Amino acid sequence: MEVFKIEEETNWEILFRIYLSTYYHIKYMGNHSVLESLVESGDKLKIPRKVEHIVLFQNEKMMKFFTIAVKKDGFTIEEESSEKDEGDYVICISRIDSVDYLAIDEFTDLLNCREV
Repeated sequence: MEVFKIEEETNWEILFRIYLSTYYHIKYMGNHSVLESLVESGDKLKIPRKVEHIVLFQNEKMMKFFTIAVKKDGFTIEEESSEKDEGDYVICISRIDSVDYLAIDEFTDLLNCREV
């Protein structure tokens, strides 16, 4: 018996879409949980304020590429590690943003794209 052609039965595109959908859904849930806490404390979400983000990298080169990219998007570098901190390079960035439900998802999506 000879095999002439082997085809994968798994549709990787569907699995990839499910993974990405789940990944972003989990991030959005985290964003909205933070916003719900702010609303419960009486915060007016539409009021722009300094929003800080902490991002972890496995190597310094990727952190440097990220730094260049986010500066173009108007973020300020608050602090960055020059050495690994518990296995990761750490950068803290900030930007003045409003934090309503749509806006927070938009700028965290932007940062997630920059991480790649």
